[in-house]
Amino acid sequence: MELVHASPLVKGDTTCADARMVDIGGGTVVVDRQPTARSRDPFDERLLHVRQEFEVSELCGLEARNNYRITSAIDGRQVLHAAEESECFERVCCRVCRGLTMNITLKDKNGPSRLKLVKHWHWPACPWPLWLHPLVCLFYALPRQCLCRDDAAEFSVYENDKLIGRVRDNAASAVLCIGRSTVLDSAGAYALQLGPVEHCSGAVCCPCVWGERVPVHDASGVSELAEINRPPLTCAELCGHTNRFVVDLGGVGGEYRRLLLAAGLLWDLTHWEVQ
Repeated sequence: MELVHASPLVKGDTTCADARMVDIGGGTVVVDRQPTARSRDPFDERLLHVRQEFEVSELCGLEARNNYRITSAIDGRQVLHAAEESECFERVCCRVCRGLTMNITLKDKNGPSRLKLVKHWHWPACPWPLWLHPLVCLFYALPRQCLCRDDAAEFSVYENDKLIGRVRDNAASAVLCIGRSTVLDSAGAYALQLGPVEHCSGAVCCPCVWGERVPVHDASGVSELAEINRPPLTCAELCGHTNRFVVDLGGVGGEYRRLLLAAGLLWDLTHWEVQ
């Protein structure tokens, strides 16, 4: 399957007269003012803006189902909607560990289904500083290491009930306070790598001031094909526990564009939501 997507939208090229700059939080991207034709497939968009919807229960410290409006970052049209299905007990008591199904539909939540992302219960890895606390080490870290075989968050991505790939968080990197994820195709072969991103950064300490950029490389880790950017959050977003980010699908083509959107949603669940 071809990874490189032949697109007229070239990042960083400002020589075209019919182009304008779009701010994606971690920088700017040059896009055509007047595309030759508009595709009905939302994954043909260069930039997808993902914004989490506000839920009142989040103000009370109760984790709500995550819902996302996914729009074109160029003209603001809503192209997709993502809605979480999960058990209330898991979501409120063990929100990081919870299993869930994310249903992605066209335009709004009542639209036809496009993708289904399935995540099973998992035990998250402990960053190394927590191992220095005796109670955390004794009652969580050591039992988890001994009893839990699979401690990586993973999305299985289905399109029309057909598995098209998986997105897996790198639990070993989390211990070192580094964010990494891997995208695998339907055969289990490595396709894309997200990160590395340092967790000990300004974006973690003060997300209202600093944004965060997640680079996306090919399987070898040499060529950068795309990126995911979370701009600095507003005070309302920080207090309301909502996130927003832009997925730049740049040099990724085919089914990998769908998998990259799933990777962005998993990164939000496992990294940005728990910061």
